[in-house]
Formats: sequence, C-alpha cells, structure tokens
Amino acid sequence: MMNKVPANVPRIIPKYVAATANTAIDLGTAPVELRTSRATVTSFGKARLELTDKERVVVEVDTTFDGYTIADDPDLKMKFGARGQVIPVIATKSQISGHGGKVWLLVNGSAFTQVRDGRVRLSSAIVHILNFPEFYCLGGSTSDFQHANRRLGRVVFRNSDWDIELQALPSTHAIVEQLKSKGGNAITHVARIIRADRRVFTCKQLEMIIHDLQRFLSFARGSWTSVFGTVGYDRNGNELYEDWSQRIATPWQVCRSWFDIHHGETLCAAFPGFVRLMHDPLLAKAGYAALHWYLRSNRAGEGPGVDGGLILSQAALEGLSMSVLSKAGVTLPRKANAAERIRAACQHLKIRVEIPAFCKTMRLWHRQGAFSDGPEAITRLRNELVHPKRLLPRKIPSAVPEASKLAQWYIEVMLLKLCGYQGVYSHRLAAKWVGQVQPFR
Repeated sequence: MMNKVPANVPRIIPKYVAATANTAIDLGTAPVELRTSRATVTSFGKARLELTDKERVVVEVDTTFDGYTIADDPDLKMKFGARGQVIPVIATKSQISGHGGKVWLLVNGSAFTQVRDGRVRLSSAIVHILNFPEFYCLGGSTSDFQHANRRLGRVVFRNSDWDIELQALPSTHAIVEQLKSKGGNAITHVARIIRADRRVFTCKQLEMIIHDLQRFLSFARGSWTSVFGTVGYDRNGNELYEDWSQRIATPWQVCRSWFDIHHGETLCAAFPGFVRLMHDPLLAKAGYAALHWYLRSNRAGEGPGVDGGLILSQAALEGLSMSVLSKAGVTLPRKANAAERIRAACQHLKIRVEIPAFCKTMRLWHRQGAFSDGPEAITRLRNELVHPKRLLPRKIPSAVPEASKLAQWYIEVMLLKLCGYQGVYSHRLAAKWVGQVQPFR
C-alpha cells in the first residue's frame, strides 16, 4: 500500500532556478573593481552560472582598457559588489571597441563569497543541489509532499547539531529526464539548513556543514555532487551572506551506489553516522581519501575506466583498512600484504570475504586456484594490471569488470559499517532493478 503523501509541507523556494537543464542562470549585477598590477578600474558586471559542459561562474564586465589590456594581466583581481571579497580571476576572452570593451572573467580558484565576516550571525540558509537523482520515500513512513498534483521527494537529515531539509523542485522530474537524455548539469534540489537548537550560527560553521553535506550527497549518488549558491539569512529573513564558490563536481552520469532512489528515507538514517565518520580523529583522513577514490573510480567505464577504477579502488580499500585496524588495535605481521590487510579489516567489520555468486568469472578463476577470496582477487588482479607477470590462468580483462564492482562494493559496505548504518541498501552486485533492496548487515 502506497504511503499517504502530506499536502501541507511548506515548499522551500530556491533563489536560483531554471526550467531546463544545461542553461545559464543569472546571478545578478553589481559594481565591480578590477585590480591589476598597474591600476584599479571601477566598472559594472553581470554574473551567471553556466551549466553546459561543466559548472562555472562567469562574470561579464564592461570596462575601459586605458592604454593596456586588462585581460592580459597575470595579477588580475576582482571585487564583485559592495559586500564582495577581493579574489584572483582570469580572463577567458575580451572584446575591445574604441576606448572600451568587455572582459569575461572566471574565478582563479574556488572561493567566491559575497560576505564572509566572522561577526555575521545567521539563522537559516538555503543551498542549491545539482545533478542529484529524483528520489521518493516509498519504503517507509514517507516525508515526501504533494505540490500541484505531483509528488516531490523530501527528506530531513538530523544530527545533534543540524537539521537539513532536502526537497525536490516542481521542475525536478522534467529536468532529470533532460539530463538522462543529454547529460550536463542542472539544479535539481534545494535544501534548508538550520541549527538543531534553533540558535544562530557563523558563516564558518555553515561552510563546514555544507562541506559535510556535499560529501554525503556524493556518497549517496556515487558521484561528486555540487552544492552551490549558499544564501544565509538572519531571523528577520534578511539576506546577510551569499557564496558562489564552486566545489568538485561531476556532470550527470549513470552510476551505481548503495542508495536506492525509491528509498529516500535511507538518507536520513545514514547522514548522522557519515558526519561523525568524517570528523573522527582516527578515521576521517582515510575515510575521506576512500570516498575520493571511490567517486573517481565509480564512473561506469568513463574517466579512468574499469581497469583504472580497480587500481583506485584498491588504494581506497587498503588505506581505509589500515586505519580501521589501527583504531581497533589489530596488529598484523610486518610483512602483511594488501590482501591480508583488507581481509583483516573486513573480518573485523563482519564483512564476508568469499567471492559472491554474482561474480561468475572470478568464481571460475577461484576454482582454478587463482585466488582464495575477494580481497586476494582484487589485489592480484590489480597487481597484474600494474606489474604484469602473466601468472593468472586466463586473460585478465575478462575478470577486471567484476573485480572492480566487488572492490566498489567493499568500499560502500566498509563506509556504511563505519557510519553505524542500519537500514536497507541497494547491493550493487545483486540488485537488478530500482527498488530492489536488502537489509544492510
């Protein structure tokens, strides 16, 4: 029986929105200072978020060139608006006509904050999420809501410090269909952030939880997910803070992960433990490194490919395993190899290491004595890719795709175990359709 969808949930209104994918979104106009090694020029600029082949903020500035070309200055800096910070920029192109012209600027780095004052205190903030899949809460008590006869996915992440409400937009379904067809980038969701105790917070505190949110949504999606356009408000709804900084992001792509889009409620169950893991003094560094390599390698053959993905995945597994064993006080022999470290960490976390039935090629190789279990299969195949010695019984490409998937599964399960996750998940080696989940043990 389908869960009843509440109709009285207030919709979060995004500041930036577009009806279609892969379009430019106007961010606003403001006075601009261009600072060069020779002079400071005041002018007027228009900022926009471009969402075509990749996400980027472009500022178009009308300016006079005063005898030399601003665009060629290697020390060019810009201040956008009265509240803007002075940031380094690079010119992508320029047009000169007579004594004036235009220059198009990109931020030389990631920071583009309109206000970052330690004295500012915020009561709430909204952020815009790019390229996150359309999801629903069909597997438990729903938190979705109804808007204009359409069900919109909605979840609320809670930990001891923060409440984060994530909502789909009325345009999410149409935009996701466009992304599936053409790829690219688009704003798909919006989130509101407040303190759990409803107290005010600083810009620095907000930036830290947004960093955690981006990493968590990326882990759920299986690909780097952009969190853009932070807007911070005081208790009276006045806008005090805005951030157009760009974080690592991946355009729309089809990829597998532990998160099933028909079980949005699992996001709520995983979020608190994930944030704890990312701040654990003994596990945070290895956990983030494992997440980074996991997201790099989880690209369905794109980017590094399945063979490169296997190499990256083993690096993630080995580093994470060593930290898990160190925190648990488990000591291995000094000459323990990568397979022994990964196996010991799996056994400590109660993760099964035998080669699953879904890996038919690898099980055949196992019967022929090529390797004893999953950790050894992953490391031996990785070693043969990096240092080929032709010691395996068959041609290596036939087993690499399965080994790469198995390594990704180990990383997902290790991270979920370290998060203390309890719920259902999509088993990437077993699930054949959306909605097919199993209890996580």
